[in-house]
Amino acid sequence: MGIKERREKEKEHLRRLILKTATDQLAQQGYAKTTIRSIANEIEYSPRTIYLYFKDKDALLYEISVRAFTLFKKEFESVLSVADPFARLEKLNEVYIDFALDNPAYYDLMFILNEPMQTDETQEGWEIGMSAHRILQQIVGECMEAGYFKGLDAQVVAFSVWSAVHGMVSLKLRDRMKMYPEETREALISKSKDVLHQMLGRMKG
Repeated sequence: MGIKERREKEKEHLRRLILKTATDQLAQQGYAKTTIRSIANEIEYSPRTIYLYFKDKDALLYEISVRAFTLFKKEFESVLSVADPFARLEKLNEVYIDFALDNPAYYDLMFILNEPMQTDETQEGWEIGMSAHRILQQIVGECMEAGYFKGLDAQVVAFSVWSAVHGMVSLKLRDRMKMYPEETREALISKSKDVLHQMLGRMKG
């Protein structure tokens, strides 16, 4: 390996280390306490070094959100093999909820925090997010072809489904379920998801 190739490999290694450290800090201590300086201190580099890779904290968070949306889309694509369209929609909602609860730092960046949205919305990450949403719209359309949601607009149905599952997981992740015993909260989300599916299932002409 030549000097140039070795340097490029070292640069890529450091870039991955910065992203991993930032992601870990987001999960452990939240957005406000995750700073360029805190990341630099943990990896034992100067903040100036990190600025060689990312112009600011929001650019760094955006890069993490791109990775998050890429994983999210892969999870969505995994349901496309389910034969029945309504069962496919049910599975999609399960995948969505599981992803959010298993990856709270990613979900914060993707759908709750404003800061990553301050970057250029024409960038790659937003297209990946849109393509994931198109999978939901596609499945809703296939449900409509099978006789569900007659007389309704597919986009409205897709948004309603997304809003419902997003609301469930956001309440959990933002600790807005204090009125329920902690040990029952995830079960409550699961049962609420089942109720949502029962209501949607009745919308067949």
